Amino acid sequence: MRRRSPVLTAVLIVLGTALIGSAVLYPLIFYAFDPQAQEISQIENTLKVAIPRESSVTEYSDSTGWFGDGEVDLEVALPADADKEEMGITDQNGWLPLPIPEDLALLIYGGNGANAIHYGGIGDDWIKKTKDVSIGYYFFLNRNEQDIRSKTSPLQNQYSHDFIFALYDPIKHIFYFYKYDS
Repeated sequence: MRRRSPVLTAVLIVLGTALIGSAVLYPLIFYAFDPQAQEISQIENTLKVAIPRESSVTEYSDSTGWFGDGEVDLEVALPADADKEEMGITDQNGWLPLPIPEDLALLIYGGNGANAIHYGGIGDDWIKKTKDVSIGYYFFLNRNEQDIRSKTSPLQNQYSHDFIFALYDPIKHIFYFYKYDS
């Protein structure tokens, strides 16, 4: 019986190891660097909700710059059988039924308010499409103040705006996430 040369054996071992290693690393790398999974993970971690695995990101925009200033827009299409309680969209987690309060609507959508006129609102055109959602739940976290209802001045009178706004539309099965940092 003829023996293989040590060089050929070494080459076969290296090739076999590389093939097995790439078969294992390839899925791990693409799972770890999957932008859609990272975006959904951002929502889950920030809002303490569980987005179903069958969901898909339909729109995404990230214009953050220096020191995190900018906007993050995210729209997630949920499966038709998604349940708000299973996802964690409850009043215990800070979710409230629509409609949103007037001061918050003025901040995001703009318009004329009793005490102030805000023509455009802070929200970009992307999040303003949620204005027509009448049945659903919203989440708002003013990162300048933990409890926005304890403030005596309107949201519009703050020197900077750092907030997270999310909206769940159970009719269209869409989850909207908007983060603004000025």
